[in-house]
Amino acid sequence: NTEEYTQKEVASILGISQSYISRIEKKVIKKLRLHLD
Repeated sequence: NTEEYTQKEVASILGISQSYISRIEKKVIKKLRLHLD
């Protein structure tokens, strides 16, 4: 049970990090576009 629980925890953490990274990427892309223009 402990192993399964940790796997679920890791999956949830990875999901949060992926959404967080995608938000940062969008912000960076917007800044790059402003500089290019």
